[in-house]
Amino acid sequence: MLKKKAFQISNFEFGSSQLEADQLVLELSKDQFSYHKSSELAEVQQSQPLFLDLMGVQEDDTHVTLTYQLTEHLKPMRALQKEEYAVKLAICQQVMRDNILEKTNDYVSIHPSTVFYYPMQTVRYTYRANAVMPREGKWVTVQRYKALILSILTSVSYEICLTDTVSVSRKGNALIQSIAEAQTPLELTEIIDDAYNFVVYAYIQNRTNFTTGFKKKTIYGMLTSAVLVLTAVGVTKYLADQERNEVVAAIESHLVQQENEIQAQNHLLKGDFSQAVQLYQEAGKEAAFLADLYFQNGLYQEALDLDPAYLEPVIQTLYANGEQSRVIDLTLPEEAADLQALLQLEKHIVAYNTEALLNALPFLESEATATRMGEAFLANNHLPGVEKVLEKFSITTLKLELAIRQTEADLAQAEQALSEVKDDDKQKEEKKKVQEHTITELTNRKEALLTQLKQEKKVGDRDG
Repeated sequence: MLKKKAFQISNFEFGSSQLEADQLVLELSKDQFSYHKSSELAEVQQSQPLFLDLMGVQEDDTHVTLTYQLTEHLKPMRALQKEEYAVKLAICQQVMRDNILEKTNDYVSIHPSTVFYYPMQTVRYTYRANAVMPREGKWVTVQRYKALILSILTSVSYEICLTDTVSVSRKGNALIQSIAEAQTPLELTEIIDDAYNFVVYAYIQNRTNFTTGFKKKTIYGMLTSAVLVLTAVGVTKYLADQERNEVVAAIESHLVQQENEIQAQNHLLKGDFSQAVQLYQEAGKEAAFLADLYFQNGLYQEALDLDPAYLEPVIQTLYANGEQSRVIDLTLPEEAADLQALLQLEKHIVAYNTEALLNALPFLESEATATRMGEAFLANNHLPGVEKVLEKFSITTLKLELAIRQTEADLAQAEQALSEVKDDDKQKEEKKKVQEHTITELTNRKEALLTQLKQEKKVGDRDG
């Protein structure tokens, strides 16, 4: 049986997240940062509206730890799973009204492990990164908002909702499909507002019936009205009658199963993991939900056993936590044949099996894996290997890191040549002048590349 403390730990984009009494502690691998002095982090320690206070920044040889102060009433976003559907929609509505991603030049994490709420209209954020801190720019704003909202409403992990929105939509009801198809934050806001209005109205109209028991006739009356309202606001305007009936069945199932899910949450918080999983299964939760449960609690092998699609999120998390050596021990179910070779390659990357990496590169399709391969070559000073990766994949940060490494080698060579100029050499001054000019040029080039790399990490590759 897992200890209760284990369920206080989860992951976000760049590392681990841990709740400790009245504090949130984020731990990130130090090699993701590019600052030279700790004072460069001072600006993110300044108080900002909608953000929890960053009380302390600590660092050691391998990690940087950020500690945020929680107020007593706030709840972690993952606790939304046991709230009423109206509460979930209210928090989604507040997220869109805050529009935090557009209100600051800093990168802001809206990963559920870094966000807190209190019903009905309070949302607070934690991790915001300046140019020297870990950031990513792969996902546009609306994709990130959709991932958070879909995760809240479906209980599927944020990572899966972000990387495989189509699959989440395909398994969802009309509301989920509408959210997944939203093209702008404004369109997404309108969908959430409409859904919230109809759910709250239906809830108020039928509250007495809810409190006296789930009577089938009453439920169907409310659900029919709900579908009519949904049609009026446009959420189900494109659905046929049969599909609307499926929506009705889905909502009814949600109401009936809610009690089992709350009991499962209680067992989960008490550390009774096996009982929680059993109750979730009885409540009809799919393997994807249970896999996410394992993933969020650091049980990565169990997550992969249920859903091999978690391979990339698991590997990313292990690298972010500096635990990539654990990749060696991961396995996949036999039926995940399409991912077996990829996992084997990831193991070769961790073990740094040069021959295996070079042999696999021509057949590699995953840019994320290619990036890790290039970084492994770079870490081992195998610059030809990095060049071969870049011949197939256009990875901007890797190109810059290679250029920096090559410039550093040229700079060291120029400095060595300067030191070897003999005092009795008749061309001493001329030779020194040439080498000093070369050193100045190379130093300027290195600084320009470092600045470019820092900027690239700040804005990211939005076409990625």
